[in-house]
Order: sequence, then C-alpha cells, then structure tokens
Amino acid sequence: METISYGRQGTIEHKDSMGNVEVLPAGEFQLMSAGTGVTHSEYNPSDAEALSFLQIWIQPAEPGVKPGYQQKLFGLNKGLTSIVSPDGRDGTLEIHQDAWLYQLRLDHGQTEQHALDAGRTSYVHVISGNLGVNEHRLEAGDGIGLHDVSAGTFARHLAGQTGQ
Repeated sequence: METISYGRQGTIEHKDSMGNVEVLPAGEFQLMSAGTGVTHSEYNPSDAEALSFLQIWIQPAEPGVKPGYQQKLFGLNKGLTSIVSPDGRDGTLEIHQDAWLYQLRLDHGQTEQHALDAGRTSYVHVISGNLGVNEHRLEAGDGIGLHDVSAGTFARHLAGQTGQ
C-alpha cells in the first residue's frame, strides 16, 4: 500500500521497521510505501493533546516496490499546491501509482478555476470550512468524485477560517 497521512490536529508519532522514527505535526504530509513489507506504528504520543488526521490508502501500480518513507511540510500558501506525484516533480512526495494529490486553500469569497483531465476521475475532499465544487456545495468532511469533466470551479462561501 501507498499510505498518505495528513495531520489536522496534534502530533502523530511514527516508527517503522526501516528505522524511521518521525513526528508528524499538524499541517504536514507523510507518504509511506509498504512495498515488499514493513511493520510500523502510528500513535498519539500526548496524554493531553487530541489527535486528528486523515489517511488515504492507494494500491501501488506494481507489486513488490521497495519500502520507503517521505514527509514534508508544504506550507499554508493560498491556492493550489502539488503534494504527491508519480515522479516526485517539483519537490512533491513520490508515489508508485499514476496519481496526484493537491492541496487547495481558499479564503472566504475566493474562487479558483482549475483544469482537470477529462479522461480521468478527480476526487475532492473538504478538510475544513466549506467549498463549492462546480454546482455542488460541500461542508467539512464531504467528498465528491468528478468524472469526465475538463474543469473545476472551486469557491469558498462562508466567513470564518481559511478552508482547505
């Protein structure tokens, strides 16, 4: 499995059989390739601070890849940021699959248009705030699949914190 984790609140402590002992604070991304096999643990090291994180599991394109671990803070820049790609371009985390992951951060009232590959499926998941995606309105925790569309319009509607 290719496992992508994103810390929302608190800190995740990660240990694995490759010798990695890492701390993943809120706002950072981690990609672990289990490949030919790895044992690991992830847990909240704090008795006082709550932990909240998202995790995506993606099957690699080829079985038996070398296990690996990557972690990076991509910042809190507004707009679209590339996070994961199949070739690690532009400093992204490299995944063993034909898949891309982006982070989109918008302010209240902000709208952005992004081209989408019409031959692919895109999945949008709202981490916080709310988001208009084409004609759909999503709240925190909602997701939507976009099939065979060539563009997406993403708009932040309500006042409050920056949405992601």
